[in-house]
Amino acid sequence: MKSGYKPTFANNAIENYIFATKIELDKIKLKPFKYNLDRTERQGLKSLRSNKDIVIKKADKNASTVILDKQTYLNQAMKQLNDNINYTQLSEANNLGISKTIENKINQLHLKGYVDDTTRNYLNSNKEKQTALDRSRASTLKYRNKSRENIPLCFITKYNPMVKQLGKTIRKHWHIIEKDETAKQLFQRPPIIAYKKQNSLKDMLTSSKLR
Repeated sequence: MKSGYKPTFANNAIENYIFATKIELDKIKLKPFKYNLDRTERQGLKSLRSNKDIVIKKADKNASTVILDKQTYLNQAMKQLNDNINYTQLSEANNLGISKTIENKINQLHLKGYVDDTTRNYLNSNKEKQTALDRSRASTLKYRNKSRENIPLCFITKYNPMVKQLGKTIRKHWHIIEKDETAKQLFQRPPIIAYKKQNSLKDMLTSSKLR
């Protein structure tokens, strides 16, 4: 059975602004989306994505895409990991040794005139070294809460050239927020628009995970 419980609104001004803005956004008429790939090309992309015998990756250079045989890819990866001539497995990070090596390289560049005094002092400063080398991996990867003071509302959507004056639309009823003391303190700046990046063919085909 339904309990019949109805939560109270957090703030009437904010709720009214969201409701009024939704009505304005519903008035925007968009033309049906059309693919720039025909049916055969879309089926080809789907076939490539589902192929378990190949690996599709972004190349390190030239922003290109490469297709490799999966087993060859795995063999080359294991070959690199098992290379005891060029690589040595470390039981722990040698931060002090790495710091000294970096400092020597910087000083060599300075002597050759590639780095000026200001840059050398900045790169060799203890503060900059501490941020990277003197922290443990666990400390570096630890989540840190960022200050959320004075952060504006953010309207996130995918870019569509057919939508005109979207910023004007979401700010049309901003006066509702400005007239409420509590809402005005929470959101001191008008909302901004953030556009999501549309997926390219490379994004559709490549993946950071090995399937």
